[in-house]
Amino acid sequence: MNRSKKSVAIGKVVIMIILIEALERILSWLQKNAPSSASSLQHGLTFSEIENRVEVLPFFLPTEFYKLYQWHNGVFSGEKDFTFFCPAYSFNSLEESLIQYENLLEEAQKIAEELWMNPAEIWNKNWFPIFSYDRDYLFIVGEEEKRYQSPVMSYFRGNPGPNLWYPSITKMMLAIAECYETGVYYINDNNEVTINYVEEELVRQKYLYE
Repeated sequence: MNRSKKSVAIGKVVIMIILIEALERILSWLQKNAPSSASSLQHGLTFSEIENRVEVLPFFLPTEFYKLYQWHNGVFSGEKDFTFFCPAYSFNSLEESLIQYENLLEEAQKIAEELWMNPAEIWNKNWFPIFSYDRDYLFIVGEEEKRYQSPVMSYFRGNPGPNLWYPSITKMMLAIAECYETGVYYINDNNEVTINYVEEELVRQKYLYE
C-alpha cells in the first residue's frame, strides 16, 4: 500500500472511531438523564445481518450506516420515548427503515401518476430513511458503489424537496452529542427532552460547514 492509500485508510478508520465515540457520548447522557429512552434501544446487528437485510436495495449504503446499525438497531417497534435520540426524530430500526422505504416509493408512484410527475421528484429510489417523525424524514443517499460516508438530508413530505441537514452521519452524531452535553437539549419540568431551537441551529451550522 502506497503512502497516499495508507493515509486514506487511516483517515477512514479515524472517522469510524469518532462516530462510535459520539454515539457513546449520546448514550451516556441518556442513561443518566433519560434512562427509559436509553433502554428502548435494540441490540446492534452484525455486519452479515445488515448485509442480508439490505441486499434487496438497488444501491450500496455507506460504511457509516453499517457502523450505526452495528452499534444499535434503532428502537423497539412502537417505542416513542426514544424519539428524542435525535430531537425530534425516532431512530428507526433497520426493519422499519426498509418498510418506510418501500411505502414511500409506492406513495410517490401513486402521487406521480395522479399529477403526471416523475416519482423521483417526490421520493427518489436512492433515498433511504434512518430517522423519522410523522411525515418528516432524515435520509441518507445510496450510491452505485460503496462509500464511507453519505450526506444526511431532511425531507418533509409535501415540501418542494430535501435539504442538506449534515454532511455525514458522523457530523450529525457529533452535533447531537454536543447539544446534549451543553444543555441545548435538556429535560424540562415534565421530564421531557426539550430543544433550544436557536442554539440547536447554531450547533448544526457549525458541523454543517466545519
